Amino acid sequence: MSEPLAYLNDRFMPASQAKLNIYDLGIVLGATLTEDAAKQLEGLEAEAFAV
Repeated sequence: MSEPLAYLNDRFMPASQAKLNIYDLGIVLGATLTEDAAKQLEGLEAEAFAV
């Protein structure tokens, strides 16, 4: 079985060679957005069961 490909910086490469800087603003903001969305969903689920 062949290794999966990743698309990064306008080219395809083996996934094992794909590297992202942890300080990349897209990564930082994406992680923050994902965490905030999860917290909002938890709040909505709590409200739904409280009714």
